[in-house]
Amino acid sequence: AVAVATYATLSGKAPLVILAASLLCGCPRDKPASVESGASTGGSAGTNSTSEARPGGNTVDPQALPRPRGDVARYNWRKQNLTDAELAKWLGGLADPTGPTSFDATDNQLTSAGVEALSRSKLGVFEALMLSKNPIGDAGAKIIGSADKFIPMRVLWLERTKLGPDGVDALLGPSSKFTSLAQLSLNENPIGDAGAEKLSKSEKVKTLSGLYLSKIELTDRGAKALAASPHLGSLEQLDVTGNALTKEGIAALKSSPHFSKTTIAVGGKNLLYYLPL
Repeated sequence: AVAVATYATLSGKAPLVILAASLLCGCPRDKPASVESGASTGGSAGTNSTSEARPGGNTVDPQALPRPRGDVARYNWRKQNLTDAELAKWLGGLADPTGPTSFDATDNQLTSAGVEALSRSKLGVFEALMLSKNPIGDAGAKIIGSADKFIPMRVLWLERTKLGPDGVDALLGPSSKFTSLAQLSLNENPIGDAGAEKLSKSEKVKTLSGLYLSKIELTDRGAKALAASPHLGSLEQLDVTGNALTKEGIAALKSSPHFSKTTIAVGGKNLLYYLPL
């Protein structure tokens, strides 16, 4: 049976950290706050003790998040007030890396121009990209969905990035090149029912184990589209908190045959996440 989370939020938790603990400091903006190049993730997820969090700031088991394969160059640009021009300048001074890239630029000033700079940079192919709280818009989503450098993406965080339904289509529609996307957060974007319907029809979501759609202006119509999607059968976690769902929409999610192994968070705006019981 589907387990529906209705627990209170934990306060004071750090933002999502996918690959390493965030090291925030008043560093000059000609370099990221932290860089780890050629460092492996330290074995299997089951032996990794790094504390992690889901979108919204609530703790989850580190095993619930996918780990990059092989050695990863990890760049932390969180909360550096980074602009497109500054990012382009920094990228222009990079040498070719030897492995995949994890890039976290959460809460900066990047637009689609910054995304374009990333797509044309000397960074290795991206396994994880966190651009939440940057106004990249639908144009930025189109670049992420179609650029070759982002094809192997497994973790993509785009919370509060001014995406609409067209952005969802650009990200996951026919032109999308994703092959192994496992974790996707579109929290706090006004994609609405139209965006949820586009997402539910995309074959690119077949590989998802975690999908976060909190506060996206979803109603029962969009919830029913998600519940009816055969492409979402691999989901382990689905967050639709903070939306205008009634008992009808919630019932559709709970009774979906595609969500028989999915934990669904449906209550208040930030709820503790649990795996299926």
